[in-house]
Amino acid sequence: MIKTGRIPDCREMLPTRYTLDGAVSHDEWTNFQLDGYGTWLWGLSEHARMTGSDGIITEMKASIDLTIDYLVHFWQMPNYDCWEEFGDQVHPATLACIWGGLTSINGYLERADVSRTADTICDFIFNKCTVPCGPSSSRFAKSIGNSSVDASLMWIAVPFGVAGPHHPIVQNTVAEVERKLRHGGVHRYPEDTYYGGGEWPLLACWLGWHYCRAGEPRRAEAILKWVESCANEAGEIPEQISVHANDPSYYPVWYKRWGPVATPLLWSSAMYLVLHAEICEAKSCTMEVELAKRS
Repeated sequence: MIKTGRIPDCREMLPTRYTLDGAVSHDEWTNFQLDGYGTWLWGLSEHARMTGSDGIITEMKASIDLTIDYLVHFWQMPNYDCWEEFGDQVHPATLACIWGGLTSINGYLERADVSRTADTICDFIFNKCTVPCGPSSSRFAKSIGNSSVDASLMWIAVPFGVAGPHHPIVQNTVAEVERKLRHGGVHRYPEDTYYGGGEWPLLACWLGWHYCRAGEPRRAEAILKWVESCANEAGEIPEQISVHANDPSYYPVWYKRWGPVATPLLWSSAMYLVLHAEICEAKSCTMEVELAKRS
């Protein structure tokens, strides 16, 4: 459609939600969300890397090519963010998902057009998606035109690697996350009022993941213990904890609409496992360095 000069309506875009068997979900929900498609490409690449076999890349080639074409054409269009909100904005965290997907899958495809698009997205993130946070420093913004901070901005460094954990803009962004969004866990963004805007264990794990990649596993261990304290007697980790809610008056509004906070949340459990594995790896690497020094 866009090749003919017509920009499609968001209702014409590929679906956002699918069932476990691959069918399109017909839930009444927001549509046109690009982060999942970039993350899918990244996930395929990670699977191939971790298993040492690129057979899945060959098997999924038709779907991969379609997804790449979709992202190359539409990455700059406003679309819903990872929280399924603000569909009229362009979000750096979404761009990081797209960049990560295109870059990782292109390690197997080696397509020049994909490489050029990834370079353009990277330049766009650094030139259009930052705001000043000091006389000569900057951080990433929640979206273009919204200078607030969002915990999903950590994705720019971990896991997608648009910039490393020690990049000054990344460090400034994480510092803002710590300053404005962290208690025991991490809030999504300061203005969040979903179930009052509580602390999300999965985002706490993401901050811990960053600490591991930045060489600070002990800080990550403290986060892991906090997440464990959030689990109920059955070991289930919820979507969020409402102890330090941004605006507690909104909790009963959402409770009346949808009932209790989602428990368990698969994403929370998955991020707990990711952080646990990252801490083990970081501590193992630290031990190897220490042993090398002693020998």
